[in-house]
Amino acid sequence: LCEITGFSGLPSHNQICQKLSKVVTDPEKTVIEYIKRDIANIVLGNKDNHARNTAIQRSLNGYIGLTPLFDFAPMWLHPDGIARRIRWQSDDGGLPSWRSVIQQASEAADLDISTLKSGVQAMAAPMSTLLNYAKECGIEEEMLHPFEKTVKNVRAQLEDL
Repeated sequence: LCEITGFSGLPSHNQICQKLSKVVTDPEKTVIEYIKRDIANIVLGNKDNHARNTAIQRSLNGYIGLTPLFDFAPMWLHPDGIARRIRWQSDDGGLPSWRSVIQQASEAADLDISTLKSGVQAMAAPMSTLLNYAKECGIEEEMLHPFEKTVKNVRAQLEDL
């Protein structure tokens, strides 16, 4: 998609959004989903976000969009300390400013910022119950505790969009 071959090439999220918007059937829906996946990566500790962990597909009816999410795991548990690979060009020190992310994605993909904001902001409400739901699913408290501050921070940023 980004015309980068091999394992050393590293696009920014901005480059990926720009390229996605040119090839997918529904650019707004796809870029919103792409941002939501990055939020999920941050909130749930999946730092293994290299370019080969995102793919697009063409369905039988001709629709082109992101594949279902795959290779999503709590990489913060990896003993080698996996680093977050793909970043936004601005305001991404490991915990991006989501207002800035939406602005950057809007500019890169030439999409309406208000549509992106409302689409991404919808993720704030489910975050209010995320950790309790995880506990109900049997995930141990010690696995969830490291994410409490991040979930709270990201939820507050999304509510404030």
